[in-house]
Amino acid sequence: METKYFVDISGNYIGGYSGAEPPVGAIEVPTAPDRASDIWVGGVWTPSPAQLLADKAAVLKTFVSLRVTIVSVLAAIAGRMQRAGDMTSALACDVASTSFIGIENTPAFIAAPDAPTAQAVILIAYQTIAATLNASSPTAAAEFVAMGLTYP
Repeated sequence: METKYFVDISGNYIGGYSGAEPPVGAIEVPTAPDRASDIWVGGVWTPSPAQLLADKAAVLKTFVSLRVTIVSVLAAIAGRMQRAGDMTSALACDVASTSFIGIENTPAFIAAPDAPTAQAVILIAYQTIAATLNASSPTAAAEFVAMGLTYP
């Protein structure tokens, strides 16, 4: 017997039924969702608002752990540059380092509707910071890369 899939009036997945009657008011859809929490909207399955927030939180968690590493490395390079008397490079590292703080509080990140968009916002911010560091101090940027780190 063929399994048929159903949602309620709000698009919430009810389940698949094979040989049994779905609840009264159930609406048949062509497929089951990837996740039971997905919602049927406009003829396609979309992540629930809770899932979208969880996905963005996962992106943010990855970003925060990467940010800690990058900021630590930039601080170390700034210290070396300062001890070597290269104040321009030391300042460029400090500016780059502080630029990483608060990316997740920018309007672009907050408005990102899903995890891929949030990740793209962070990537663009990283690339902008990297370009600024490279333009301000190619020496510091080269040392950053020499330490085995690159911007994503």
